[in-house]
Amino acid sequence: MAKPNEHKQVVIERDWKIRLGRMLANKGLSQACVVEWMRDHCDLHISNATLNLIIKHGQWPKKKQNEIYQALQRFATENGLVAQSHVHLIFLNDPCEAAITHGAKWRALFKARGYQQQFEEDLNGRLLTELPEPEMLTQQTKKHFGLFNDPFENEIYSMDQVYLSQSHRYAVEHMIQAARMGSMLCIYAECGAGKTTLRRVFNERINQLHPEVRIIEPARIDRSEIGANTISEAIMRELQVNRKPKSSEDRDAIIRKVLTESYKAGNRHVLVIDEAHDLPDEVIKQLKRIWELADGFTKFIGIVLIGQNEMEKKLKNHFIREFTYRATQLVIEPLGNDLRDYIALKLKACHKNPQDLLTDDAYSAMQTLLTGTRRFGANTGKADEIVDMSYPLNVNTLMKNALNLAASLGETKISGELIMQIRRAA
Repeated sequence: MAKPNEHKQVVIERDWKIRLGRMLANKGLSQACVVEWMRDHCDLHISNATLNLIIKHGQWPKKKQNEIYQALQRFATENGLVAQSHVHLIFLNDPCEAAITHGAKWRALFKARGYQQQFEEDLNGRLLTELPEPEMLTQQTKKHFGLFNDPFENEIYSMDQVYLSQSHRYAVEHMIQAARMGSMLCIYAECGAGKTTLRRVFNERINQLHPEVRIIEPARIDRSEIGANTISEAIMRELQVNRKPKSSEDRDAIIRKVLTESYKAGNRHVLVIDEAHDLPDEVIKQLKRIWELADGFTKFIGIVLIGQNEMEKKLKNHFIREFTYRATQLVIEPLGNDLRDYIALKLKACHKNPQDLLTDDAYSAMQTLLTGTRRFGANTGKADEIVDMSYPLNVNTLMKNALNLAASLGETKISGELIMQIRRAA
């Protein structure tokens, strides 16, 4: 139970002259952390004492003043201390004499989080699309087109229903190499790009072609709750270790021993984590330690992380740079020119030919509709970008809506004009 007036208790006494000091204290960041960040991101080497004189006394060194000034501005904006438009405020004298309290830390945290989100949206851009809301195929539609099931259902029940674009095939091969060679791989893409299907295809290929590879997958559903112990338990479960360790040191020794014995027996190991964008930073940092388990130059285990586009931002975090610098990163591309082949495969499952349901101009209309715009903040100076959104999930949604609309209008085929009506209706 919280104590009365706990939010008013002093956390940090005021010990700075410029406002940057209060901002760092509110977020619990040390000056040593700032110095390290400036060294790694700006290639600027200054001592802790130099930064201390700037923050506590407003005394700037004679050399590198401009470089330090710009580096501190970058740190403040990229770490959510202040918005880009107000970054000049960090060097002004702090007019408040009060110490940092719990309540002030909470308010500063939420304020900084809002600044950070706004900054990231401006920098990364906001995706604007005109995609329609998803629908289910109606009974009328199935009767109208002679369909006994939904060819564009998102669930896949066999390899015959799987369409692999060049980007998907490339990613699967990278996953297999990571498993066999013991390397680290990160795959991320937009929602609906087929990441889960990719993982299932990988599992099928491993089971059929590479039975020596042991796939290790944590069982915990909430990825944000995965910790070092969870991964250790997953390794011990896959390798059928029944011995209960007495301590964490004993557990790590057991894992190293069984991995060594399994590798020498001809097995290979790969740790696969789906929805990896939800993993805590500390866990990703620990994955690099697990990957370093080796006998000489031989790595015992490969690591494959699969997640949404948020993973790209997560991997840029300075805290997990040890992992990021050593991991290969892949992005799953949209279908693009493979759109026609994808639709043909889906219709084949229902014994239908694309020519019987779609006109030639329908595909170009679909490409037009499956195009979005990425708009950046006014302060970034970046022009709008055209973004291809022809991912399998979006194509499935568009085809269902088009079939329903065609059936309701009594049309026997989906034309380009009908596709454009979907956009106007949305």
